[in-house]
Amino acid sequence: MRTNRPSSYLEGHIFPSEPESEPATRQILDFLGPAEHIIMSARDTYPYRLAQLSDAGGDISKRWRVIFYVWDTKTNKLVRRQKWISASFKTKAQKTAEANRLIKRINELLVDGYHLGESQQTKKSSQQIWTWAEAFDWVYQHREPSIRKRSIQTLELIRTELKEWIRINNLDHLPIQHVRFEHCDAFMQWLRRKRNIGNATYNNYLSFLKLNFNYLVSQQRLDYSPAARLHPLHTDEPENTHFPSAIKTKFLEAYPEELKIMAQYIYYSFIRPGELRKLQVKHIRDNSIFVPGHISKNRKSAHVLIPPALERLLQDLHVRKMPPHFYLISHNGKPGPKPVSTNFFNNRHLQVRKDLGLGREYTLYCWKHTGVTDTYRQTRDIEFVSRQCRHSSLDMTKRYLRGLGLLLEFPDQGELPDLGL
Repeated sequence: MRTNRPSSYLEGHIFPSEPESEPATRQILDFLGPAEHIIMSARDTYPYRLAQLSDAGGDISKRWRVIFYVWDTKTNKLVRRQKWISASFKTKAQKTAEANRLIKRINELLVDGYHLGESQQTKKSSQQIWTWAEAFDWVYQHREPSIRKRSIQTLELIRTELKEWIRINNLDHLPIQHVRFEHCDAFMQWLRRKRNIGNATYNNYLSFLKLNFNYLVSQQRLDYSPAARLHPLHTDEPENTHFPSAIKTKFLEAYPEELKIMAQYIYYSFIRPGELRKLQVKHIRDNSIFVPGHISKNRKSAHVLIPPALERLLQDLHVRKMPPHFYLISHNGKPGPKPVSTNFFNNRHLQVRKDLGLGREYTLYCWKHTGVTDTYRQTRDIEFVSRQCRHSSLDMTKRYLRGLGLLLEFPDQGELPDLGL
């Protein structure tokens, strides 16, 4: 199976003569460089030499031709090919215009991966030719068992929206190998307008689009990612909300016991609620809590320190005396044999928030922001906060703290330099 047209097409009549051909003075904007220079296509792995005109020294009584070199996968060599200018073009201007048109078309084919013989993919295996939608379906089926539920939901959204965009643009039969940067950009702009999303959400969707293409590349189903040149949009510093002291007190006084325990786990350990409900007693060590990669949001295993206040809670609940397979926190706040449902504690917190008449910004997750805020204010130790948050860099921690309104400290005014004038 060939991925590009055989040589007979270029030697035949795929370039019909056009009476309205461009004038001789027209610049060919798509000419990519000196014809004698061998160029490797950015889309495939086949060398070529760009087409150039051989005009018989400008003698219009002789036949003119366009010469180019194309890669032959059978011989692994560049081979010379030519396309004669039709004798129906009589004047120099007509011949030049037709030559310019042919050069432009031939160069487009060469850059797009035109070659002779079998494609490299055919040599490897007789893989099925997928459409764009079919390829993304394959990625979804193969990656679903290894990714988080929230990520699966986003992947499904991207897949569903892509199918609608493909249908609207009549691209149902577009092979995945023919998807280009322009297609990806057009889809993302359509998605941004349709869903009226902000820059941060756009960037999130873009990362999943790239993830699909990158997975196809890693599995040798695709040579390159056409979305690689799409860049994320600018976003402002994240705005994270922590509980003011009075709000913190209101929640703790109104919480039932199990919710109060959950809040303490989040506040002291900086572990996310979704991670906490999956932790088991066996993950509680002498001085730290081990968060396995299959539970962690970033898929990386790490330890977090157990502060003295959290150690008191663990001892009061006799956590280390429970069976190792028990989940750390169950419906009553204590270790139990079954995990709580995804939104169990979120829903309990929501009800308390509504009863207290507090704003929607005060979510259960804010206990993490509050713990980070209070810890940083108490210690001013950004490296400890970064390790406890399991951040990959201090820059990530700084961005997070700025979103909490921190890192605004200034030195004592008396310590600033003064010229004494």
